Amino acid sequence: MRPEKLSLVARGTSPKSCHEIAGRVVELVYVGDVTRYRIETELGLVVTVKMQNRRNVPRARQGETVCVAFDVADARIMPA
Repeated sequence: MRPEKLSLVARGTSPKSCHEIAGRVVELVYVGDVTRYRIETELGLVVTVKMQNRRNVPRARQGETVCVAFDVADARIMPA
């Protein structure tokens, strides 16, 4: 999954076509127009989420519990 295809949402608020995985923000880096979040999921995986910085959209803080949402149509399975 590309980091820009993931988003941070409140649990249960993403569209029905999306799936959600709970996690914790372990790092965030403000990069001008975007913020890159490293999220350790409840499954033990660490994923990067790239969110555009927009006015009136709250940003998650380091250590905060968040929900990572993604649309299965954006997923690609790659051979090991």
